[in-house]
Amino acid sequence: MIKCFASGRVVNDAKVFTYNTSNGQNTGVNFTIASNRQNSDDAVFIDCTYFNRDENLASYIKQGNQVIVSGDLSIRYDQQSNRNYVSLIVNDFEFGAKKNS
Repeated sequence: MIKCFASGRVVNDAKVFTYNTSNGQNTGVNFTIASNRQNSDDAVFIDCTYFNRDENLASYIKQGNQVIVSGDLSIRYDQQSNRNYVSLIVNDFEFGAKKNS
């Protein structure tokens, strides 16, 4: 397990999904953030999944908003596209600075 902290701007509005558990159906939220590497203009895109959340939270996670997340990091290599995919199972979530209009 790799714990990770990241801050970045939301790439697209969050999407709500449903999943089955032993206690029935739950909802979660998926979103992607873009975070610049330190001392660089290169961005890293991190797919985030936040379980046990609903449409109410998703309605506030909008494109361009800054968020701060922490959780369990997962890196998956796809041979077909020759790309690494970085994802984060979110444990803690905060909103950051507001987007400039």
